Amino acid sequence: MDFTISDELKMLRDLARQFVEKELIPLESVYVHPELPEEPRLALEKKAIALGLWAAAAPATFGGGGVNNLGMAIIHEEMGKTCLRFELGNPANWAILALGTPQQIERYLIPTIKGERHSMIALTEPNAGSDAAAIEATAVRNGGHFVLNGTKVFSSRWERADFMLTFAKTAPEKGRNGVTCFIVDNNTPGVRHVRWITVLGGRRTSELRFEDCRLPMSAVLGEVDKGFDLMQKRVGNSRFVLSSTAIGTSVRCLKMAAAYAKHRHTFGQPLASRQAVQWMLADSAIDIRAARLLVHDAAWRADNGTGTRTDASICKVFATEMVGRVVDRAIQIHGGIGVTQDLPLERFYSQVRTLRIVEGP
Repeated sequence: MDFTISDELKMLRDLARQFVEKELIPLESVYVHPELPEEPRLALEKKAIALGLWAAAAPATFGGGGVNNLGMAIIHEEMGKTCLRFELGNPANWAILALGTPQQIERYLIPTIKGERHSMIALTEPNAGSDAAAIEATAVRNGGHFVLNGTKVFSSRWERADFMLTFAKTAPEKGRNGVTCFIVDNNTPGVRHVRWITVLGGRRTSELRFEDCRLPMSAVLGEVDKGFDLMQKRVGNSRFVLSSTAIGTSVRCLKMAAAYAKHRHTFGQPLASRQAVQWMLADSAIDIRAARLLVHDAAWRADNGTGTRTDASICKVFATEMVGRVVDRAIQIHGGIGVTQDLPLERFYSQVRTLRIVEGP
């Protein structure tokens, strides 16, 4: 098995790296809050679109970059090197691409690839987190419509999304075999934003409520009662993104820790001369190497049609636990300055803790 990165993917990696280093990292000291204001976010989106990074995974026939899973893992590793919250693309794209009708592709997918519209996912409920089959939202067929009722929590991107993918029971008696995915415009009557839920690190998520929300049959994505399989595939895809992002964060924190250990002197010697510090740096380097190999192997398998949801889950567990260790060691090496807002380490520390929970623990 050859894990050599092709010249094309190296160019893609360098492009993403330059975008992060030139456009994002300089803004870390300007925008301390994790949510970027609209004006700088839109400016960054335009630059990402111009560079071909915005919808890199979408097929070229739709205006995307046609980048495979391994390429996207490489891009997201670079994106993980900044504590600034800036996400490439739209989370609903891959699902609409896979199952969307020509009308849905034209109305929702193409505009998101162009950066004209934005999407979000509304899946988690108060009583249904990791056990996604336990969702209680219902969609009852009424003539040529479905009537959607239910509550979703921890939904991200409400402040900029135009539409969402959400899941509801259309045949509750069938359990997980009776779940349907719907495309819902956020301004649809009956869709209500109840409140903001602020999570660790200051990031805002939303509680949403559907109250007799009437959806046409054309809102169904894929087949009725077949949404659970789509839900599971979506989680697997997201786990690749989180794993790669965690690796990028780890790389930057290790680099910072190694540089500081060489510069900082205590009792007449640099920290880097202390064996305890050397062990921490070495353990972090080993962790990163192992996580990257896991992710690249899983991505390669996915690209060759032999990947499984288990592969993505293994990556997610290891990488999100690994990044916690690496960031913690970096802070320990930096000492007091490591927990100040003078450095991005304290923001990374709060951000990476959530990774062990989101998209399934």
